[in-house]
Amino acid sequence: MARRPTDYAAFRAIVDQNYSALTLPSDCKESHPLDIVRVTPDSWHLRWYLEFSDNKYVRIAERYEKFSKMMSLSRRINVAYHYGEITRRGPDSLPGHLASDPVDMRIDDSCGAIHLHYNSQNPHHPNDAVKGLDLDDLDMFGFVNGIFKHRANQKPLHVVFGFKV
Repeated sequence: MARRPTDYAAFRAIVDQNYSALTLPSDCKESHPLDIVRVTPDSWHLRWYLEFSDNKYVRIAERYEKFSKMMSLSRRINVAYHYGEITRRGPDSLPGHLASDPVDMRIDDSCGAIHLHYNSQNPHHPNDAVKGLDLDDLDMFGFVNGIFKHRANQKPLHVVFGFKV
């Protein structure tokens, strides 16, 4: 998935397979199940929220758009994978998020190129400064399963995901 060109049917098949194989830890619940909204045949977006009993949460958001000059192919153009503490709730009762919120780990491209936030909002670590993990290649299930592993074994996130900044 990630930034590689894909079509909706192939994307959906991979997501459905990974989602159905996912086992949530006992201290985790979906506060917003994985929701994919197809806007046009070549564009869609998704969001997904998981909450843990210790007031931590995962927020997943992606947007796919038509890949220029490629018939029926799209690519991920926006991504936000967030893991951190719930500090507020939005009107929809989901964890609210602001750029100033505490963060354990977030991968996003909100300011342009994809980058990593690790244990703080700043600095923004660009992809080429993150050794051992290609942020563009990480997909939502790799992120979620990494968070589950971190929570299960209590190893630091950089150890679980195999990166150094």
